[in-house]
Amino acid sequence: MTTPDAVRLSSTVLILRQCADEIHVLMQKRADRMAFAAQWVFPGGTVSAADGDPRDDLHGVLRRAAVRAPLEEAGVNLAAADAPLLVPWSRWITPAARVRRFDAWFFAAALPEGACVAGDGGEAVASAWVEPLAALEARERGRMAMMPPTAVTLMDLAGCIGRHRSVAALLAAERGREIVPILPRLIERPEGVFTVYPWDPEYD
Repeated sequence: MTTPDAVRLSSTVLILRQCADEIHVLMQKRADRMAFAAQWVFPGGTVSAADGDPRDDLHGVLRRAAVRAPLEEAGVNLAAADAPLLVPWSRWITPAARVRRFDAWFFAAALPEGACVAGDGGEAVASAWVEPLAALEARERGRMAMMPPTAVTLMDLAGCIGRHRSVAALLAAERGREIVPILPRLIERPEGVFTVYPWDPEYD
Protein backbone atom coordinates (compact mmCIF):
# COMPACT_ATOMS: atom_id res chain seq x y z
CA MET A 1 0.00 0.00 0.00
CA THR A 2 1.15 3.54 -0.61
CA THR A 3 1.12 6.41 1.84
CA PRO A 4 -1.12 9.40 1.01
CA ASP A 5 0.68 12.64 0.16
CA ALA A 6 1.21 15.24 2.91
CA VAL A 7 0.63 12.63 5.61
CA ARG A 8 3.22 11.80 8.26
CA LEU A 9 3.99 8.09 8.43
CA SER A 10 4.09 6.72 11.97
CA SER A 11 4.25 3.50 13.98
CA THR A 12 2.41 2.74 17.22
CA VAL A 13 2.83 -0.35 19.38
CA LEU A 14 0.46 -2.21 21.68
CA ILE A 15 2.93 -3.69 24.15
CA LEU A 16 1.21 -6.56 25.97
CA ARG A 17 2.08 -8.38 29.16
CA GLN A 18 0.50 -11.24 31.08
CA CYS A 19 -0.85 -10.34 34.52
CA ALA A 20 -2.22 -13.51 36.14
CA ASP A 21 -5.23 -14.42 33.96
CA GLU A 22 -5.46 -10.93 32.40
CA ILE A 23 -3.65 -9.25 29.53
CA HIS A 24 -2.60 -5.67 30.10
CA VAL A 25 -1.43 -3.11 27.54
CA LEU A 26 1.04 -0.30 28.10
CA MET A 27 -0.36 3.23 27.81
CA GLN A 28 1.35 6.56 28.34
CA LYS A 29 0.06 10.05 29.04
CA ARG A 30 1.38 12.69 26.64
CA ALA A 31 2.96 15.86 28.03
CA ASP A 32 0.92 19.05 27.85
CA ARG A 33 3.40 20.65 25.46
CA MET A 34 3.25 17.77 22.97
CA ALA A 35 0.82 16.98 20.16
CA PHE A 36 -2.23 15.16 21.56
CA ALA A 37 -1.55 16.88 24.87
CA ALA A 38 -2.62 15.01 28.02
CA GLN A 39 -4.01 12.13 25.94
CA TRP A 40 -3.35 8.53 26.88
CA VAL A 41 -1.74 6.75 23.94
CA PHE A 42 0.27 3.66 23.06
CA PRO A 43 4.02 4.20 22.61
CA GLY A 44 4.80 5.35 19.10
CA GLY A 45 6.03 8.12 16.88
CA THR A 46 6.63 9.31 13.36
CA VAL A 47 9.06 7.63 11.02
CA SER A 48 12.46 9.31 10.87
CA ALA A 49 15.15 9.35 8.21
CA ALA A 50 17.14 6.90 10.34
CA ASP A 51 14.40 4.31 9.84
CA GLY A 52 15.02 4.28 6.08
CA ASP A 53 13.13 5.28 2.96
CA PRO A 54 9.53 3.98 2.97
CA ARG A 55 9.48 4.11 -0.83
CA ASP A 56 12.08 1.34 -0.84
CA ASP A 57 10.88 -0.79 2.09
CA LEU A 58 7.66 0.46 3.68
CA HIS A 59 7.12 -2.40 6.11
CA GLY A 60 10.78 -2.54 7.12
CA VAL A 61 10.74 1.18 7.88
CA LEU A 62 7.52 0.87 9.89
CA ARG A 63 8.94 -2.01 11.92
CA ARG A 64 12.16 -0.13 12.66
CA ALA A 65 10.13 2.86 13.85
CA ALA A 66 7.94 0.53 15.91
CA VAL A 67 11.04 -0.81 17.68
CA ARG A 68 12.68 2.60 18.13
CA ALA A 69 9.72 4.52 19.59
CA PRO A 70 9.05 2.32 22.66
CA LEU A 71 12.76 2.34 23.48
CA GLU A 72 12.85 6.13 23.37
CA GLU A 73 9.56 6.74 25.14
CA ALA A 74 9.23 3.82 27.54
CA GLY A 75 12.66 2.23 27.82
CA VAL A 76 11.31 -1.02 26.36
CA ASN A 77 13.69 -2.69 23.92
CA LEU A 78 11.56 -4.73 21.55
CA ALA A 79 14.70 -5.64 19.64
CA ALA A 80 15.37 -8.08 22.47
CA ALA A 81 12.57 -10.20 21.00
CA ASP A 82 12.39 -11.75 17.55
CA ALA A 83 11.22 -9.37 14.82
CA PRO A 84 8.35 -11.66 13.67
CA LEU A 85 6.73 -11.13 17.09
CA LEU A 86 5.85 -7.59 16.02
CA VAL A 87 2.34 -8.27 14.71
CA PRO A 88 0.64 -5.76 12.35
CA TRP A 89 -2.65 -4.78 14.01
CA SER A 90 -4.37 -1.89 12.19
CA ARG A 91 -3.87 1.24 10.13
CA TRP A 92 -5.48 4.63 10.76
CA ILE A 93 -5.31 7.64 8.43
CA THR A 94 -6.31 11.09 9.66
CA PRO A 95 -9.28 12.66 7.79
CA ALA A 96 -8.30 14.86 4.86
CA ALA A 97 -9.92 17.92 6.45
CA ARG A 98 -7.46 17.91 9.36
CA VAL A 99 -4.37 20.12 9.20
CA ARG A 100 -2.10 17.62 10.97
CA ARG A 101 -2.43 14.22 9.33
CA PHE A 102 -0.88 10.85 10.10
CA ASP A 103 -0.78 7.47 8.44
CA ALA A 104 -0.48 5.49 11.66
CA TRP A 105 0.31 1.79 11.57
CA PHE A 106 -0.45 -0.09 14.78
CA PHE A 107 1.51 -3.19 15.81
CA ALA A 108 1.22 -5.57 18.77
CA ALA A 109 4.12 -7.14 20.64
CA ALA A 110 4.79 -8.98 23.86
CA LEU A 111 6.82 -7.28 26.56
CA PRO A 112 10.27 -8.91 26.34
CA GLU A 113 11.16 -11.07 29.31
CA GLY A 114 12.87 -9.07 32.04
CA ALA A 115 11.99 -5.70 30.49
CA CYS A 116 10.55 -2.89 32.58
CA VAL A 117 9.05 0.47 31.71
CA ALA A 118 10.93 3.71 32.30
CA GLY A 119 9.05 6.74 30.95
CA ASP A 120 11.22 9.40 29.35
CA GLY A 121 9.62 12.22 31.37
CA GLY A 122 9.62 14.36 28.24
CA GLU A 123 7.04 13.23 25.72
CA ALA A 124 5.40 10.86 28.22
CA VAL A 125 4.69 12.10 31.75
CA ALA A 126 3.05 8.90 33.05
CA SER A 127 2.91 5.22 32.16
CA ALA A 128 0.42 2.55 33.16
CA TRP A 129 -0.31 -1.11 32.46
CA VAL A 130 -4.06 -1.31 31.98
CA GLU A 131 -6.65 -3.92 31.12
CA PRO A 132 -8.37 -2.65 27.94
CA LEU A 133 -11.92 -2.63 29.30
CA ALA A 134 -10.74 -0.87 32.46
CA ALA A 135 -9.06 1.79 30.32
CA LEU A 136 -12.27 2.31 28.36
CA GLU A 137 -14.23 2.64 31.60
CA ALA A 138 -11.70 5.22 32.82
CA ARG A 139 -12.24 7.12 29.57
CA GLU A 140 -16.00 7.10 30.07
CA ARG A 141 -15.53 8.46 33.59
CA GLY A 142 -13.21 11.22 32.36
CA ARG A 143 -10.10 9.84 34.05
CA MET A 144 -8.19 8.90 30.89
CA ALA A 145 -8.51 11.14 27.84
CA MET A 146 -7.82 9.39 24.56
CA MET A 147 -8.38 9.86 20.85
CA PRO A 148 -10.98 7.72 19.02
CA PRO A 149 -8.40 5.47 17.27
CA THR A 150 -6.97 4.57 20.69
CA ALA A 151 -10.41 3.81 22.12
CA VAL A 152 -11.46 1.73 19.09
CA THR A 153 -8.18 -0.19 19.27
CA LEU A 154 -8.78 -0.93 22.95
CA MET A 155 -12.26 -2.29 22.11
CA ASP A 156 -10.76 -4.45 19.38
CA LEU A 157 -8.04 -5.69 21.74
CA ALA A 158 -10.59 -6.47 24.45
CA GLY A 159 -12.52 -8.66 22.00
CA CYS A 160 -9.38 -10.56 21.05
CA ILE A 161 -8.47 -11.09 24.69
CA GLY A 162 -11.90 -12.63 25.19
CA ARG A 163 -10.96 -15.30 22.67
CA HIS A 164 -7.30 -15.76 23.63
CA ARG A 165 -6.41 -15.66 27.30
CA SER A 166 -2.62 -15.47 26.92
CA VAL A 167 -0.36 -12.98 25.15
CA ALA A 168 1.36 -15.75 23.18
CA ALA A 169 -1.95 -17.23 21.98
CA LEU A 170 -3.34 -13.81 21.08
CA LEU A 171 -0.31 -12.80 19.01
CA ALA A 172 -0.17 -16.16 17.28
CA ALA A 173 -3.85 -15.99 16.36
CA GLU A 174 -3.74 -12.38 15.17
CA ARG A 175 -0.55 -12.64 13.11
CA GLY A 176 -2.50 -13.10 9.90
CA ARG A 177 -4.70 -10.02 10.30
CA GLU A 178 -5.84 -8.29 7.14
CA ILE A 179 -4.85 -4.64 7.46
CA VAL A 180 -7.56 -2.46 5.93
CA PRO A 181 -6.90 1.29 6.18
CA ILE A 182 -9.38 3.13 8.39
CA LEU A 183 -9.97 6.64 7.07
CA PRO A 184 -12.59 8.51 9.14
CA ARG A 185 -14.64 11.23 7.47
CA LEU A 186 -16.02 14.49 8.81
CA ILE A 187 -19.67 15.27 8.12
CA GLU A 188 -21.62 18.43 8.87
CA ARG A 189 -24.93 18.32 10.68
CA PRO A 190 -27.05 21.21 12.00
CA GLU A 191 -25.65 20.60 15.48
CA GLY A 192 -22.02 20.58 14.36
CA VAL A 193 -19.25 18.57 12.67
CA PHE A 194 -19.04 14.87 13.47
CA THR A 195 -16.56 12.10 12.71
CA VAL A 196 -17.89 8.96 11.07
CA TYR A 197 -16.09 5.68 10.45
CA PRO A 198 -16.28 3.09 7.66
CA TRP A 199 -18.64 0.95 9.75
CA ASP A 200 -21.13 3.84 10.31
CA PRO A 201 -24.23 4.04 8.06
CA GLU A 202 -23.49 7.72 7.29
CA TYR A 203 -20.01 7.01 5.99
CA ASP A 204 -20.99 6.57 2.34
